[in-house]
Amino acid sequence: TLEPRFDSTQKCKIDDFIESKKSNLFQTHPEELEYDNEITIEELNAAIKSLNKKSAPGPDKITNKHFLNLTEKGIYVLLKIVNLSWLKSEILEDWKIAKITMIEKDQNDRNNPLKYRP
Repeated sequence: TLEPRFDSTQKCKIDDFIESKKSNLFQTHPEELEYDNEITIEELNAAIKSLNKKSAPGPDKITNKHFLNLTEKGIYVLLKIVNLSWLKSEILEDWKIAKITMIEKDQNDRNNPLKYRP
């Protein structure tokens, strides 16, 4: 079966990808970070503007386009939700769920896990 080989091979690639993206989440130098502060409207707007417009929705069916098209009031409501989560150090269960589908790059070699992408 493809699954065990795929899991071990892709785990390293996924971990490396996540590590490479961490530093770009917020353009702040480590010495300037103050983790006890609330997220600002500017930070939230910057994060929203950086979203990929073509990304598929999660299980909640909310797409990045929904976030990109939020009204000013909607952004403030989202900011309140995000800051409440941040200050309480709690993440909504729905936010922890993702469905990742592997897509074939090459149909000629379906047994090779390197021929798939998330």
